[in-house]
Amino acid sequence: MIIMNTPKYKCIFINILAMFLIFASFLYSKIPVNAKSSSKQTIRIPCGINNLLYYDKEGNIAGYCKPYLDRLAKINNWEYEYIKADWAEAVQMLEDGRIDLLLPVTMLPGREKTMDFSSMIGGYMAPGIFALKNSKYNYEDYKSFNGTRIAVTQSSSNASILENFALEHNFNYEPVYIDSMAEKIQALKNGKADLAIFNATNQVPGSKVVSVLDTYPFYYTVKKGNSSLLYELDKGMKELIIELTKEEEMQIFGGRVVYEIININGKDILIVKNIPE
Repeated sequence: MIIMNTPKYKCIFINILAMFLIFASFLYSKIPVNAKSSSKQTIRIPCGINNLLYYDKEGNIAGYCKPYLDRLAKINNWEYEYIKADWAEAVQMLEDGRIDLLLPVTMLPGREKTMDFSSMIGGYMAPGIFALKNSKYNYEDYKSFNGTRIAVTQSSSNASILENFALEHNFNYEPVYIDSMAEKIQALKNGKADLAIFNATNQVPGSKVVSVLDTYPFYYTVKKGNSSLLYELDKGMKELIIELTKEEEMQIFGGRVVYEIININGKDILIVKNIPE
């Protein structure tokens, strides 16, 4: 019979234990320091600001930012909670801490006081001026725009771009400040507005694009001071850029807007079309 408390067997036991601990330490050292937790972090995002991220007819999340966000979630081990909101509501929700990520956001003076911007561009968008299909307004007929009422979101980048665009093309207008996309469409239909500003790739029922404003970059933002989430966001966006193929990169950063040249009254006109999904 073996007596385990003898000096000989105590020594053997200690040696085996030491070897086990060394082996376990070796295995542990092979686990990456930055290995992601199995539990996903929930990120709250507003949906419905424009067609870059919106609810489709079946209530599913759609839009040009959706595939990008899905890839970003996979890299950062995120899952999303989408919250219906227009622009003004979403900005307030970010300040109040009721959402975590706000997009699309352009860099305008003063916004850095309440939000921190991603270090990388999230994509590009081009606002368009829309009119009812059966209206008198034609493509780039700026004289007819003079004295019109244009529905636009207050304190938005579109509002600033529209001001400069009107000066450049020598027409005056009266802004009709409306935040909701649905309410802008309704304003066109009931005559409260003659024209309305939407993302140029929007499909607005019963309407037509009569001008396209300047293309500009947009960013993703977090609440001012949320450095940990901003770090995750920037890190994930940089990793995603490395993963993207040239075709995917063009689709996100250079191919969001598809144009078609059509001939109207002997003049070639550039018309913005919706990208097929």
